[in-house]
Amino acid sequence: MTKQCSSSLVGLAQAGPTFSPDAALAAKRIELIDHLLAIRGDVLVEREVDPLDNAMAFAGRGRAVDEINRTRDLLRQVEAAIGRFNDGTYGTCEECEGDILEARLKAVPWAACCIPC
Repeated sequence: MTKQCSSSLVGLAQAGPTFSPDAALAAKRIELIDHLLAIRGDVLVEREVDPLDNAMAFAGRGRAVDEINRTRDLLRQVEAAIGRFNDGTYGTCEECEGDILEARLKAVPWAACCIPC
């Protein structure tokens, strides 16, 4: 059973224009998508004549793939938080169903769990 509209979310809404979780999440989503588009070219590796250059290019490609995977994972978390915001469960811990502290949501707007969980 999931609680709707936790008191943490109400506190954020009453905080005024200083923090808007939906705007913060939307901005982060755009930032992550822009980052993915910017780094996708780093995955393409051209064959070089020199084997050392090939090895360096391959290592660079591996780092780019890791970066893409981390960014996609974070994007999924942000999109899940947007879903929670839209369905009224934003600010409720997914583990214990308690409130996520306002300070945590301000620091990490996509947080799905409270600090103890």
